[in-house]
Amino acid sequence: ENAMKQSRFIEQIMVIGENRKHPAALIVPAFPALIQKLQSENITEKNPAQLVKNERVNALIQAEVDRMNLSFGSYEGIKKFALLPQEWSVIGGEMTPKLSLKRRVILEKYAQQIEGIYAE
Repeated sequence: ENAMKQSRFIEQIMVIGENRKHPAALIVPAFPALIQKLQSENITEKNPAQLVKNERVNALIQAEVDRMNLSFGSYEGIKKFALLPQEWSVIGGEMTPKLSLKRRVILEKYAQQIEGIYAE
């Protein structure tokens, strides 16, 4: 997770995949950096809910994941991911006051997205 957060386009990430076919991830993009990059490509969308569905955004994040995966073994690399439109926070219940991820809460809250990753 820490290696993936080195990308300027990834704000938050939680790697999942325990007892599953392959590692995957839930990713919250770094929207300010993403919007700036897209503006240079004449894409003016700024709504996070729309951005996470955008093919260009998904391709950009896929390229970052692929680049970071080079430092891992083939079985360790993230194979698929789901982009989320909202940052995790203490107020939202996904993080502790020390800003650690509450993995169980996130797994429950995004169970539908996780099932979508592994259903494909």
